[in-house]
Amino acid sequence: MEWKRHRDGGSWIVGDQYTLADVSLTPTIVRLEDCGRSDLWARRPAVAGWLERVKSVPISTLPICRAPAIWDLTTEFRI
Repeated sequence: MEWKRHRDGGSWIVGDQYTLADVSLTPTIVRLEDCGRSDLWARRPAVAGWLERVKSVPISTLPICRAPAIWDLTTEFRI
């Protein structure tokens, strides 16, 4: 993602607009963040910046559901 953004100079994965490329990646990155895995892009400022831009898109256009993590719903699977 960082290579593509730097090459094209856009704010989004493919350029200057929120496109299907961003739509397809949004649920995965948001879910990883919900599960506490933002460490995966801690050294990748382009990913962190992209996520902040995603959060600024009106919610009605985002393909995400802010569901709680499964381990927040039950205590049966706690280690």
